Amino acid sequence: MDASHAVAPGPLDRAILKRADVILSAANLWSRADDRKCLPTATSWSIYCAAERATIEITGGFHHRRPAMELVRQIVDERSKGRSYHHRLMEYNNDASTTLADVHSLFAEAIGRIPD
Repeated sequence: MDASHAVAPGPLDRAILKRADVILSAANLWSRADDRKCLPTATSWSIYCAAERATIEITGGFHHRRPAMELVRQIVDERSKGRSYHHRLMEYNNDASTTLADVHSLFAEAIGRIPD
């Protein structure tokens, strides 16, 4: 993947985001303590790790600049104006004001922005 050229999200990215949303389907599956280290043996996942796991399940590999990830980052930027997040997904995930409903709406909004 060439991260220097923007690639529009497509059907695989939609599938990744849908799968990430399912991975975080319940509060006990959501890790509020993201450190961007995604263990294959994890039993709870952050936004970043759910997207990583979903990407691997759907595509067989992972790149942190995949269009699905970039789209989620863009939406987090929009939602967190005025906050200085250095690692957007991690800090949005760990922000005490972020709810599981916010996480689901994040994925839903991202899916909605991918053209059919």
